[in-house]
Amino acid sequence: MATRLIEEIWERDRHPSLNGVAGEFRLPALPGATPPTLNNKTSLDFDSQVWHDIAGAISQALPKDEIPHGGGKSEDDLRDELYTQINGLKKPAHVVSKEHDCGNGVYVDVFWDQRPTGGPVEIYEVKKGKAQPLDVYQLVMYWDSLVSTGVQPSQGHLVSDGETSGVAPFVTLLGARVDSNGKRYDLVREDWRTHGIDPDA
Repeated sequence: MATRLIEEIWERDRHPSLNGVAGEFRLPALPGATPPTLNNKTSLDFDSQVWHDIAGAISQALPKDEIPHGGGKSEDDLRDELYTQINGLKKPAHVVSKEHDCGNGVYVDVFWDQRPTGGPVEIYEVKKGKAQPLDVYQLVMYWDSLVSTGVQPSQGHLVSDGETSGVAPFVTLLGARVDSNGKRYDLVREDWRTHGIDPDA
């Protein structure tokens, strides 16, 4: 059984209005017809060619336009709203950007550089739905990439609509570590509503 495949098949954000989308596909009993799993057996290997063939066949049989449309704002909408909010708070010398290039081919959702006025560098990773432990790791990856380019972040914000149970302990674990400059990772978990943003509106 595989669950939560809305993003993997149709590249759609997850939303409660899609909870009723369910289905079954049957594979022939032939060698190589079953998609492989990850080494830890927690999921299918979504990078495998077998999975790509299956997902392509499903999306061809049921096009994206024929499944229900999720309500609320998209992740890009939410990021843009947060960016606009932060941009309104900045001082003239500050730099606020979205999809900021951290170096090494990775881009953080929102970047706020307050160094010209003696302030910190803050970065924001945003999620439409619940945050996952992998999202915390992504935030640290952006932090490390910035450090490698000579920019020292002061705080990393993970903004989401709730979180899974594994997020808090992972934030605590990584928050006890230091980057290559010897600075401790300062990671903050935030809900959209703490920024005055309603993800469902």
